[in-house]
Amino acid sequence: MTTTFCTSGSVVLKAGVNAAFITEAQYTELINQAENALNVASISASGVDLISDYALMSPNFKLILEDGASSHAAVGVINFDIDGIGRGTANLAMNVNWTRFKDAESKVKNADELIRVRRTS
Repeated sequence: MTTTFCTSGSVVLKAGVNAAFITEAQYTELINQAENALNVASISASGVDLISDYALMSPNFKLILEDGASSHAAVGVINFDIDGIGRGTANLAMNVNWTRFKDAESKVKNADELIRVRRTS
């Protein structure tokens, strides 16, 4: 599968330099899971499929999606090797990234932009 909202590079940036080394296929899987989580939130709230309608989104809204998806995926990467990073550092990084994901999810659920996209698609 391909990714839409973010790249593995943005996930690595948020997971940190000591995060687990995983394959590109594993990054893609984690990103796809993250994108789906945001997409389900959008479909439930507005009926807009973020992946199908991605081209219709504004650049600013795409940054919200990138932040949310990369943060969600980074939690998965960190979880691969909590002891390698150190439990305290891992917990802090996971909490920060999960908060960023939940913030993006909330913005997706409440975005007026999605109503505009639904009208044009």
